[in-house]
Amino acid sequence: MKMRSLFRWLATYRQVKSYRKRRTTRRFGQMIECCEQRAMLSGNVTVTVASGAATITGDTSDNSIQIAVSGTNLVVTGLNGTTINNTTSFTLATNATTFTGTTSINMGAGSDSVFIGNGVTLTGNVTLTDTSGNNFFATRSATINGTFSATMGSGADSFSTESTTISGAVTLLTGGGNDFVSMLSTTINGATAISTVEGDDRIVIDQSTLKNLSMSTSDGADSIALRQTTIGGNLAADLGRQRDFMSLQNVTVSGSTSITAGRGRDSIVFDGTNTLSGSASIKGEGGRNAITKSSGTSFAGGVQQRRFGRRTVDPTLITSQLTDATTGIYPAATALRTKVTTAIGMPVTTLTTDTSGNANTIQSNGTLATRQNTFVITGTTDAGNTVAVDADGDGQYDDGTATANSSGAYSVSVTLANGGHAVSVKSSNTTGQSLTKAVDIYKVIGSLVRFTSSEGTFDVELYDADAPLTVANFKSYLDDYANSIIHRSTDATTEGLAVIQGGGFVLNSGEVVPVTTTAPVTNEFKAANSNERGTLALALPAGNINGGTSQWFINTADNSSIDTGKYTVFGQVIGTGMTVVDDIHDLSTSNLNGLYADPANAGSTLQALSTVPLDGYAEFGQTVTGTAAVTSGSTTVTGTGTTFTTSLKVGQVITVGGVERTVATIVSDTQLTVNSAFTATATSAAIKANTKPTASQFVTFTSIATILPAT
Repeated sequence: MKMRSLFRWLATYRQVKSYRKRRTTRRFGQMIECCEQRAMLSGNVTVTVASGAATITGDTSDNSIQIAVSGTNLVVTGLNGTTINNTTSFTLATNATTFTGTTSINMGAGSDSVFIGNGVTLTGNVTLTDTSGNNFFATRSATINGTFSATMGSGADSFSTESTTISGAVTLLTGGGNDFVSMLSTTINGATAISTVEGDDRIVIDQSTLKNLSMSTSDGADSIALRQTTIGGNLAADLGRQRDFMSLQNVTVSGSTSITAGRGRDSIVFDGTNTLSGSASIKGEGGRNAITKSSGTSFAGGVQQRRFGRRTVDPTLITSQLTDATTGIYPAATALRTKVTTAIGMPVTTLTTDTSGNANTIQSNGTLATRQNTFVITGTTDAGNTVAVDADGDGQYDDGTATANSSGAYSVSVTLANGGHAVSVKSSNTTGQSLTKAVDIYKVIGSLVRFTSSEGTFDVELYDADAPLTVANFKSYLDDYANSIIHRSTDATTEGLAVIQGGGFVLNSGEVVPVTTTAPVTNEFKAANSNERGTLALALPAGNINGGTSQWFINTADNSSIDTGKYTVFGQVIGTGMTVVDDIHDLSTSNLNGLYADPANAGSTLQALSTVPLDGYAEFGQTVTGTAAVTSGSTTVTGTGTTFTTSLKVGQVITVGGVERTVATIVSDTQLTVNSAFTATATSAAIKANTKPTASQFVTFTSIATILPAT
């Protein structure tokens, strides 16, 4: 009787084993089929954005969409013939990789696919509803700064996350059918709840970091595999009924662990190094359950084990469940990710650029100034990628190409024309995905001169070939420009000319002193070199085109109208240097005429300081002793208790009762005249005057020096 019982048991075991193998093979094929053999009768998906919320709604057809970065925009794109709002795509965010707001996706009837990835950030909560058909949802290289919830129906559904970060809680509910959930290199900072209903379901979580994880697989022969994963809180798994399998390999659980297996011959495997810090409970129903614990598994909080006795898991079953090429859960997860790659491509993970190997090259205001005709860009990217360069801004990456070696290193050479180049380096892989990086390069011909000012540094390329005399004249003053100031800043609206002007005066012990000049230079104006924004030109005295000496100006707007005055343009600000120039030009200006002695004319004051840009200067900060009376229609100012001869100078700007005028003559301590008549009579009016600014309030140049000589 005992022998007959043994034979019956062996026969039953062989039948069950054969059945499980056939069933496992069939469900693997069904999982692949849901991604591969669907009828692609594509329809239309509607996308709307209102009040900070994106709503994506599908129709009854089989639709496939992707939310990804395209160029500089975040775009919803139709795949495999699916249209978006009856066209190809819809832009969620312009010049951004982030959509700020909630995202609601309801794909409707049909077997649908939704892909989110390749650099996308969704800042709000994301909900997905797709309760009909065999559906596929996947994220790759995505960030969701909110919660994520997905509800799928009774079909064979697949859910995949890879290199994804989700800040909030994740809730995933699948219906009937053989469903597959895969998480690889995924970080979830909120609680994760996965519930599958009926069907032979599979869950694999690999190389991921989660907070709390709960899984419920209900009925069906289900499989769960956790590998190289850290759970910062609690782990709970309810395997339901049927013959279920669960594997933990190199898993860390900081909180409690609860594994409950329902009726059926269930198998649990602890492989590698597992650290379960909290209390652990492993419970089954019925008999013939099996458990294998590796020597590297520790239950620091103790373990309660019920109905998992002496039986260990058959190694053949472990292989079949985990690594077998046909039936294993890990190859199935790899196949699922391959489908994602086929749909949206594999992102390029890295692209670096290195230009340090180029001689005669220097950093200059956000650009690389170089004399190299052939410029070499090296760096690293993904191995085997094609690296191509667009150096002329035509959008075509045809100006240099290379292939990254097995270590990801590449080197590409670019031939440069003269002037500025917004070079774009693109690394592309075989799946059609790419990553670009900008390198701003300026090919210099003439001398490169650096202007180091109190407001910042900017560089100017000089036109040595077009204006050799003017350039040589400018260079002869470089030593004299130390501690020089910008003494003039004019605006096109008020003065009809937008420039900043320097080279005429230096600060010396708090006094403004003219630069000592040498013989003037012969005019070299060329119509081809117009006074356009960013150009450096030689200042001229009135009526003498051959009278230029030390003074220069930079055009802050298109001033080509002054070309008739033959102002020689002999340089150009490069890179982002005009940002500094504009900052100087934007400073408030003050009239400092009359405050500084003119060493060339005894008893006179400098009168070229009417629009001096100053930083942090308060006008009319001096209150002159006494009061004044003025009469409408008169230019005379009569003082009471005043000392005009010692407190004021001819040419100085004053206010009388708040009315601004310039001192024309000083008759006595109590009488002076101004440049224009007053329009109202006033008595006992206060008199105020400008004071000398401190050195730090001027825009000064510590140096103007050549950093790259002409070839």
